[in-house]
Amino acid sequence: MITLSTHLPLNDYASAHGSLFDPQRPHATGETSSTMPSTSAQGLWSLAPINQPSHTPAWDPSSLTPRDPLSRTPAWDPSARTPLHSLDSPIATTSSAAILQEEAPQHVLLLPHLVGMTLKVVVNGGKYSSKDMCITIANVDGRLQICSTTYNTTTNLNPRWVTPKHPNPTRDKSLLVVIKGEHCGKYVRRVSQRKVDDCYLLNLAVVTRVTGSEDRLSGERLELCMEDLCLVFELEEEKTLNKNTMNSLCEEARSAARR
Repeated sequence: MITLSTHLPLNDYASAHGSLFDPQRPHATGETSSTMPSTSAQGLWSLAPINQPSHTPAWDPSSLTPRDPLSRTPAWDPSARTPLHSLDSPIATTSSAAILQEEAPQHVLLLPHLVGMTLKVVVNGGKYSSKDMCITIANVDGRLQICSTTYNTTTNLNPRWVTPKHPNPTRDKSLLVVIKGEHCGKYVRRVSQRKVDDCYLLNLAVVTRVTGSEDRLSGERLELCMEDLCLVFELEEEKTLNKNTMNSLCEEARSAARR
């Protein structure tokens, strides 16, 4: 039998399947071959490593789910109303407009109960410097605005410029409106007052305003702080019409306090 220099018989090798030699098994020395034949683009044989290290990172046991190179994101349905969000992208729960609306405080006079009323305010901003003005609360296309009318020209004022004009707690007998709390929007007139600590509490008669006539007393009485009230514009004729009624109420209140 013919042998090679390795002292292995030639019949330990399988017959070649082609013109190139293809060993059927490794050498008898017990070493594992680390290469296997592969072909290149030109059809030539080249040796490529078998046990190449993997470049894919191992799965981290601390992760919530095993690593999967395939995407788990379902395909977007064209019939859906909105595009499909990626599982990795955050979903907004509050719009920036809602956040801005929550952060911006509402003006004390921009209330539905005050729409159509003409109120006395102090305006400080723009071309105005601590100017006493009369303004109207208007509903324009569903939005409440503070409007000032001068010579048939209406101007929308910046609410930040506007401060309600509160009554004098000891002398004012003008028409007032409640701008805070559950009685917001009610017309009232001051009857008397009392001081508690550093705050004046006003005894108020609730009235129903009648254009061109004397106010009608409702019989309801309220006691509120001056900060809960705003002066209402009224004509001199209206003040005169209600002067006698209010004088009578004030005198009754003084008589009751002396008893």
